[in-house]
Amino acid sequence: MRLFSVCLLWSACVFAAQPPSLAGKWQVYLSVSGYESSMDCEFTQEGAEMKGKCTSENGSVEVRGKVDGKNVQWTFTSEYNGEKHDVHMKGVLESESKAKGTVEVPAYGVEGDFTATRKQ
Repeated sequence: MRLFSVCLLWSACVFAAQPPSLAGKWQVYLSVSGYESSMDCEFTQEGAEMKGKCTSENGSVEVRGKVDGKNVQWTFTSEYNGEKHDVHMKGVLESESKAKGTVEVPAYGVEGDFTATRKQ
């Protein structure tokens, strides 16, 4: 019984020591200045660096960002009416399967929110 308890405690410590990760498939919902949309994203992560691809009804975009503890941020370049602009996402990993935060589109001076849910 003692060995089982020690193994269980060790496993919990190893799991707790694992840094949060965005690696995997996510559904991201955005709400910016009354405009709502969603994207299917797939991220990879090596250490603090993350990258990936997000696809919506408007096409696909390449994503680059960082994970620092539970804080996450990523940027992608989108296109609206023929003009390219950067979209900045900053948030917090609330759990292994949920992240929430803000969206900023400096070129248009607008901000909003996002919620990301890990897909199974």
